[in-house]
Amino acid sequence: MNDLFINTTWFVVLAAMFYFIIFIYALLKISTRVRNAAMSIRLNVSKQSFYITISGSIQKHITVPLGTAFKKIAGYLDRSGKSISVSELNITRIIRPVIIEPVNIVSLVFRKLYNENQTAFIGISTGLVVVFYIILSIF
Repeated sequence: MNDLFINTTWFVVLAAMFYFIIFIYALLKISTRVRNAAMSIRLNVSKQSFYITISGSIQKHITVPLGTAFKKIAGYLDRSGKSISVSELNITRIIRPVIIEPVNIVSLVFRKLYNENQTAFIGISTGLVVVFYIILSIF
């Protein structure tokens, strides 16, 4: 059965549903008691008050608690986002100049390196090697 289009699990489920529908249909056709109960259920379901009761209970037990939970979660996220943003601003205010200034100096040095003047190129290259040597000798 597994080699066919529908595997055995789906076959059993669909067969059970099919037999259940046939059983209910046979009960409705044979028994007047079941038919009258089904008609009364159908009349109750078709009334407006039934839908109002169902929607009210859904709103009371599902919608309102979910809404309050979402509001609380959104509030927590808002507060934590604000505190993270403030701490990030404080950190970047302190660290940004420490990071950006050396990058600016290095970019200026590299711009000077790519000059057509060989003397400037050799002088700056030698200066960089000496600076790196001093830095490495310290550590």
